[in-house]
Amino acid sequence: MTLQLGLVVPSATAQGDPSPEPPASAPLEPTTISAPAFSGTGGAAVTGSRTPGSAVSVTADGRVVCSIPPAQSASWACTVTRLPTGAGQEIVATESPAAPTDPAPPAARTTIDVLLPPVLDGSGASLTPGLVSGTGNPGSFVRVVVAGTVDANCSRVPVSTRGTWSCSVSAEGGPFTVRAQQVDPAIGGGQASAFSNARNVTVDRTPPEPAVIVSPAAGARVGSEPLEIRGTGENGGTVDVYVDAVPVCSTTTSRSGWSCVIGGMAEGERSIVAIQRDAAGNFASPSAPLTLTVVGDAAASPGTPTPEPTPEGESPDPAEPSAPGSPSSEPETDDDPTPSPSDTAPPPGVDVLPPPADGSADWGSPTEFGSALTSITDRDSLGSWWVAPAFGVLFLALFAIPLRMLATTLRGRVPVRAASLTGRNRPRADHATTVNPWLAGAVPLGIAAVFIAVSSGVDNEVRYARLVLAIVIGLSVLNIVGGAVATRLGATMAKTSTRLRFMPIMLAAAVTTAILSRSVDLDPPIIAGVLIGASFVADTAVRRRAVVSLTQLGAVTVLGVLAWLGHGVVGTPTGFVSALVSESLATICLAGLGSALVLALPIGSLPGRVLLEWSAPVWALVMVVVAAAVATVVAIGAPAAALVPWLVAAAVFAALSAAVWTYTTFVAPAFAR
Repeated sequence: MTLQLGLVVPSATAQGDPSPEPPASAPLEPTTISAPAFSGTGGAAVTGSRTPGSAVSVTADGRVVCSIPPAQSASWACTVTRLPTGAGQEIVATESPAAPTDPAPPAARTTIDVLLPPVLDGSGASLTPGLVSGTGNPGSFVRVVVAGTVDANCSRVPVSTRGTWSCSVSAEGGPFTVRAQQVDPAIGGGQASAFSNARNVTVDRTPPEPAVIVSPAAGARVGSEPLEIRGTGENGGTVDVYVDAVPVCSTTTSRSGWSCVIGGMAEGERSIVAIQRDAAGNFASPSAPLTLTVVGDAAASPGTPTPEPTPEGESPDPAEPSAPGSPSSEPETDDDPTPSPSDTAPPPGVDVLPPPADGSADWGSPTEFGSALTSITDRDSLGSWWVAPAFGVLFLALFAIPLRMLATTLRGRVPVRAASLTGRNRPRADHATTVNPWLAGAVPLGIAAVFIAVSSGVDNEVRYARLVLAIVIGLSVLNIVGGAVATRLGATMAKTSTRLRFMPIMLAAAVTTAILSRSVDLDPPIIAGVLIGASFVADTAVRRRAVVSLTQLGAVTVLGVLAWLGHGVVGTPTGFVSALVSESLATICLAGLGSALVLALPIGSLPGRVLLEWSAPVWALVMVVVAAAVATVVAIGAPAAALVPWLVAAAVFAALSAAVWTYTTFVAPAFAR
């Protein structure tokens, strides 16, 4: 039979059959896959080839990580994410032919070495005597980078078998931006992973002065009932009290005074010692021992004085018994329970600033304002810079355009009546403001400065008075250069006349952004501070107004970027002058870029509205550039998870704005008809 079949086929062909049967299926192209040899983030770009029209499924770590739909292109690509740490991890590409009857080519395979970044313990800012710790891959070595430089003491820290590591950095002062990387000789040939999460760390190695016990007096005879121990120490520190080397209570120092109630002491001679530690964890030497005798309540010495310490700035409590006959075994009742060590010790990551070496926050002590700003050389890699233009486009699409739609929809529907302070019979002028702009701007500038200072948190210390001064200087530079000078220069180029005017909407923006930054703990904060704009006569051409508006927007944005670069050059302040300069530059940077973002919005009489009226493409480009500049300083380096809530909020705002515009434009007129 085989031979006969073999003869029939050529016979039909020889007779000139015009339509021979095609093969059952055409051979498929082999599937290929390629990936980088190493990934320090757990993600990688994977590419390959396939038969046109086929679908490809990529699996790794026992799960499908990519599903590429059918297409006529012979190439495919996808991004693999969330790969675990390990050497030689296999990534498999499996092809599914377009026709179910077609045979599938063999799966393509490749391998990749993955080493995830280590993790720094805690989050946000912390105060430490130098110790930093975290987790990593067992067997790896961690190197800690402080302010962009590998720390000499932490350049090769081994990770234990439990996956933990710790070291004491050599840097002192701060706050510093601290990150970590890890390397493993068995993974990727010793290539370094990506950087860990960043933390702002202040290093304080100066131990506090020993605590002092002032009550009861040395040699006193006290009863066995609960006894209140009082003393003095460093403000904000923690004091642990020991009786015969056994810890009995812990408390904190407030206004340089502390107290602690102990009880249950056995009769006899007892030695009491207090040991103080500051917020960074530095321990002072033990206090001078206080020796007293515990006797039965009836035998307690009635004449033993038990003076109460008076903290600085306080007068003695008149309710405290001080007569010679008062028994020392009956202390004043304290309504507050005795705090435990876990309640009083500052938790990791607590947002505090280091006390100076002399124990007081003086004029030269740094504040946290602008400390989260990093220099242009402190970026982990250039790979994240694409976030800036992407943020600009998203801001345009999800906020700026929907805001314009909402403003257009509500115009004329919501009555807005300007306040009149001079009576309704006052004649109108061509310009919106007739008072001196410098006088009109002084009070709003002061209000904006106070709110900006509050946006980063203030305390009752003299360094915050310097901070307010620095903010006033920064806002003055912004309003003089970015407001008065820029608008005058723009008017000269446009060959038109302008007058300066105070913009109430910008003061409202300054207050709103400061409160928002404080309430959601934005670090660095997004704030506004340019309060001066240009006022035109009624018949000024839109092109001339657009030139002036574009000049002011450009000047404010450039000032913010230059101040950011200057802030990175100044670095960590070390005294009054450098701290004042650093905080002034931080104000110009943050308030300048924040103001540019507000000024570019296409609402009211803002420059962005003038630009949109003149040219929509020009306005859109300016909006993207300004938003990208803000993202460069604020958003780049922030964890992706921190940006998700803002993107969701912007998407919700865009959807609501589009819904209101659609209803008022199409639905409501249809119902009216």
